[in-house]
Amino acid sequence: MPIGTIHATVATRLAAAAPSIQDAVVDALVAKVLETRKSALLQALDEVSKCDRELNKLRPDMVTYTENGQKASESYSKKAVDERQRLQSRKTKIIQAVELAMETNSNDTWSKLTQLIGNGKADTASADATE
Repeated sequence: MPIGTIHATVATRLAAAAPSIQDAVVDALVAKVLETRKSALLQALDEVSKCDRELNKLRPDMVTYTENGQKASESYSKKAVDERQRLQSRKTKIIQAVELAMETNSNDTWSKLTQLIGNGKADTASADATE
């Protein structure tokens, strides 16, 4: 087989392969976005669970007693109330962001969800550092 024929055959096959190459690249890009979104959704669910666990840990931290030594009342300090509100707000924001991302399925809503989750890790790190 002459070299010119080989080159022509290679060029023909490569030209015919262009649509399948394009499809493979599109499939790879779609898979990459789907993996990113799946990861964001799993992180969001983990964050909601974490908020629930932290909310369940909060207990009244101020106790008053009667003169007989029995508990008269229990209440939360301002710090505990603020922490409860912060956790509830974060949980609500994450749930709303997940619902919106799933409903609209737009790049913008998924990006906002990812940012919200990323910001939470920074909030948690700074809260841990202050304690």
